Formats: sequence, C-alpha cells, structure tokens
Amino acid sequence: MPIVLLLTVLGCARLPAGAFAKLDRAVVEPSGLIKSRAHAGLFWTHNDSGDSARIFAVDPQGALVVELPVEGAENVDWEDLTLDGAGRIWIGDIGDNLNSRDDLGLYVLDAEPSLEGPAVASRRVPIRYPDRDPDLLDFDAEALFADGERLYLLTKHRSGDLSTTLYAIPDPLSGAEVTLTRISERVIGGNPNRYGGMVTAADLSPDGETLAVLSYHALLLFGRPEDGQDWLSRPLKEIPLDQGALEQCESVAWDGESLLITNEDRAMFRVQTPMSPTCLSFPGEGCE
Repeated sequence: MPIVLLLTVLGCARLPAGAFAKLDRAVVEPSGLIKSRAHAGLFWTHNDSGDSARIFAVDPQGALVVELPVEGAENVDWEDLTLDGAGRIWIGDIGDNLNSRDDLGLYVLDAEPSLEGPAVASRRVPIRYPDRDPDLLDFDAEALFADGERLYLLTKHRSGDLSTTLYAIPDPLSGAEVTLTRISERVIGGNPNRYGGMVTAADLSPDGETLAVLSYHALLLFGRPEDGQDWLSRPLKEIPLDQGALEQCESVAWDGESLLITNEDRAMFRVQTPMSPTCLSFPGEGCE
C-alpha cells in the first residue's frame, strides 16, 4: 500500500519516511517540478545538469506521459522551473556549484506546450548577480518561483553560513541582460555537516499566499509579504525532514493544498499541509 506522508500541525516532529511513487527512469535526476495548468493532473519536470534540453510531463504517480525536447535551449545546469501568471514556463539554467559561470540565464516558453509538442524556448534571458563575490560560494541557485509575472530565485549557499538570499528578476522580457535585485537574506538553519541551509527548490501556492521552500533538512513555509517583495519576512512553519530516510530532496510543487517532493533518486513524497499559519520557530526567533 502506498505510504502517504501526512503532515498537519506537527511541531518539530520528524517527517516519517515513505515514498508513495517513483518517477519514470527517463527522469534520471529530477531537479525541478511544477503542476501544469494546461493539462489536468500532470506535472512538468526536468533533469539536472548533464542531460539534453528536454522536459517531461508526468502524472501524480510519476508515470511518464511525454518527453519533449526543448528547441532553442541548452541544459548547462538546469535547476528549477516555474509557471508565471501569464502561463509562460521559465526554466532556470542557474546552477553554479563552483561560482565560476558567466553564462547564467533563464529560458522562456511562451506557453505550456501541447503533449504532442513541440516545446520551444522563444528566448534566453542572461542574468547576473549585482553583488557576486568570486571568493564566496554563495551564488549557486536551485530555486526559482513566480508571483504573477514577477520572478524570484533563492540561492544555495555553499559557504556554510546556513543562509539563503532572495533575489528578484526584474523585467525578464526586456530583451537585455538582467541584473538581479537583492531583496533579503535569511538564516534557515540545519546541520552544517549535513548540507544545512542549502535551498534546493521553491514553489508558490495556487492562491499566491504561501511560499514553500525546500532544503535538505526542512520544508519551510513563508506567508505573502505584508509589504514589498520580501518573501522571507513572514516565516509560518518549519517541517524537519529526515535526511537519512528521504536523502537529498531536490524539487517541490504544490498540488492543491498538498505538496509533492522528489529526491535525487526519483522517489516522490506527498506532504499534506494546512494552508492556515502555524507557529514554529526559526533560528533566533520564538513563537508568538
């Protein structure tokens, strides 16, 4: 019997182990996941670096529906994808483990492709950090999300400071290279000896009110900012993850009021999460 991970108000209880499905073997190392709006019940995903430029439509049990090459794109280090409010798919070629790339960018598909194809990237948008320090390993990113037509990314700090930085991606359709706008930074904790603080994915809830941020050690929920664009300013809930059981979790997507998580070994987990805020402490903060 499939094991479904049910999480409601659990405080700091450990997430129980148990994948309910596994992605098709064509998805060798999933590194992004979004729920389709054009194709009921399906999800789009892609592989990490080393694969060709292609996306996969899968059902909620991980079965492959279709594999589509993405024309006009190259997978250097694809890390996440998102759907904006206009129905565009954005693919983040934003991985930079060694802080050595000068070709970071986004690919945009002007609409979700049909299941018969083709999938076509209409353009590539070069991006750069305004504050990149060549001596810091804090400019890798694996989390891309959209709020309407606004795009954001969260960095995966490799310097051991247990933090992530939020950047806005202003006017990505301008046709020019985009300089990111630094919004905020937050310590999110975790064990520094077990990849603590490393953010691997993010997705905004269908109602636009709750941001899910995935790291190796926890699933973090943030509420819509009361003012401005600081999506890290309203922490709502932290759900610790059993890293030994779930291994390296790499992607997260809302499915109605629940969340789907996949790890690098293609296992799929479902987390039933209440939409109402609950109080759990973040590093240096107490509950109200």
